[in-house]
Amino acid sequence: MSVPVGIIGVGTYFPTKIERAADLVEGSGIPADILWKKMGIRQRHVAGLEDTVSFMASEAAKDAIAQSGISPEQINMVISHGSELKDHIVWNSAGLTPEQSVYLEDYGHIRSVDQAVQIEIGLQQGKIKPGDLIVIVGAGTGSTWSAIAVRWG
Repeated sequence: MSVPVGIIGVGTYFPTKIERAADLVEGSGIPADILWKKMGIRQRHVAGLEDTVSFMASEAAKDAIAQSGISPEQINMVISHGSELKDHIVWNSAGLTPEQSVYLEDYGHIRSVDQAVQIEIGLQQGKIKPGDLIVIVGAGTGSTWSAIAVRWG
């Protein structure tokens, strides 16, 4: 199935605390040059006490929404990688309801493909329709989050 989509906003959240490769040498025992040359780590962002999963996801989503120039009331669907238990904070911050999200109850968290599977489920359930505005939120390694706002079809 070929469906045109348009990305209208991209958002990220990175915790402010940074550990550099040199800082990691003592705790890991791995030389700094190996951390960089073999593992690609020059630095990493580390979540602080205030950087909860829901907070970071919400901040990335707010950033994508702000960049897209839309208001939260225009959003039809939020797709995240979490469960309803955790995601309610994300869709609540956008003023949405549980019906405006898709969960992986039958699959569980399946890592990097969560959002693609949730889009497919949303399409099958008729929750995503042409012209809908969808905010897709995802977690990365090192306590980083990103989000994109997409106009479907």
